[in-house]
Amino acid sequence: MTPRRVCAIHQPNLFPRLSTLAKIHAADRWVVYDDVQHAARDYQHRCLLPDPVNPTRHRWLTLPVHRPQGRATLIRDLRLVDPPATRRRAEGMLRHHYGRNPYWVDVEPAIYEILQLLTQTDHLAEVAEASTRTLLRLLDWQGTALRSSEMTARGGRSERLARLTVEAGCDTYLHGIAGGRYMDFAIFETEHVRTRPAKAPPCVGSWRESALSTLTTIGVTETTKRLWAV
Repeated sequence: MTPRRVCAIHQPNLFPRLSTLAKIHAADRWVVYDDVQHAARDYQHRCLLPDPVNPTRHRWLTLPVHRPQGRATLIRDLRLVDPPATRRRAEGMLRHHYGRNPYWVDVEPAIYEILQLLTQTDHLAEVAEASTRTLLRLLDWQGTALRSSEMTARGGRSERLARLTVEAGCDTYLHGIAGGRYMDFAIFETEHVRTRPAKAPPCVGSWRESALSTLTTIGVTETTKRLWAV
């Protein structure tokens, strides 16, 4: 029997939440959904950090962006505003919020790899995708990433998701809780694609926080165990 291949389709997120990493980690293919409209209140250009003194309080690390086409701007077309200044601010905030955590030194090189990218490009999508790829690499993900902007599948929302899954060489689509609310499951059946809900492992702090909270608190090894356990 041919083994089933699982596909996760998700926008590039800046230092994503653990639930997002878990969904991609459970998939064989990650389709980086970079040619859809940017959502200013989403996680594409920002991540939530806990206060180091009072973890019930939070602060957004936001990368300021320019939208060339206004509200209709696609994620791939977003441009960072003053990347060098953004890098300095991001470095200060990440160190302030996570620098005292027990496993900061293990995750710090990966963080600085992304911060360095802020001096090399003004494409938000490139930085956000790289931040996700870097954390997945720490968690020993063996899958492959593809970009929707480089694929041919088109159609309505559910139709395109199903077709992207097929084009990625997969027969199962892994969706999040929110995605399950708007999906037309009949369309996936028509495209001969199975659907499966993603499971999120327990995280450190709020589920809205960056996965950096979990990684720097309990470490890469323990976080990886939690991902494989779901």
